[in-house]
Amino acid sequence: MLFAAPQVVMVGDAIEPGDLALALRRSGYADSRGNTRMGWYNQRPDGIEIFPGPDSYFDNEEAVVKVNAGKVSQIIALRDNTERTQYLIEPQLITNLFDRSREKRRIIRFEDLPKTLINAVVSGEDKRFFQHSGFDPLRIIKAAYVDFKEGRRAQGASTLSMQLARSFWLTPEKTIQRKFAETMITLHLEQKLSKEKIFEYYANQVDLGRRGSFAIRGFAEAAQQYFGKDVRDLTVPEAATLAGLIQRPSYTNPVKWPERAKARRNIILMLMRENGYIGDREYA
Repeated sequence: MLFAAPQVVMVGDAIEPGDLALALRRSGYADSRGNTRMGWYNQRPDGIEIFPGPDSYFDNEEAVVKVNAGKVSQIIALRDNTERTQYLIEPQLITNLFDRSREKRRIIRFEDLPKTLINAVVSGEDKRFFQHSGFDPLRIIKAAYVDFKEGRRAQGASTLSMQLARSFWLTPEKTIQRKFAETMITLHLEQKLSKEKIFEYYANQVDLGRRGSFAIRGFAEAAQQYFGKDVRDLTVPEAATLAGLIQRPSYTNPVKWPERAKARRNIILMLMRENGYIGDREYA
């Protein structure tokens, strides 16, 4: 595994509590005490209390980072209430290397995903994702009709939950046994997880192409690789471009095939307009 350099927070640094909370979440911290081994934090009006867990990469002490007027005013160790000049934030995982698989991935939580990207993904892949229970009967019927009309498999009917089940646990072979397993896993996901959590897992797992010998996994990594920016800062066309990669990431790679990527992006934008997520001005 390859991690980014740890973030050093020092007294006098310009930072907002929300930015510090985001850095902690991306490093695996939870926003409340619970089932987490990396650690947890408590955001308060004047700063953030940080409680490292047993899996913390540093021998960090519990501390509160106080912020005043957009700057770190104090760093206080909670153990003895003494002041510190700096505090190390856990490094973020940026590349995962294991066996023959080489992947680049940045973990992100649902609440940190821009609404524009969420709208682009559901428009292109599963527009009733937040309403159905894992399977979309209307889409299945439509796909069957299109396939019958075309005389071939021309349209898929997999929901995001089904795609997640397939990508996490199943082999690519197409058999009745595999389809049954996919169905059972999808039902389990829908029963145990919220829609937001399912989307979060999907957003971190989805295959979005390759750069060199590395596979790009998840929207946070793809935003950095293709646009050189944080996923939160994506424009509408950029979000549509990433959503357009899902079906055929190699074929629509915006670096190798910009015209293909643009054509697919425009389809996503059209679907977003049809679903009421953007207007004519954003579509143009």
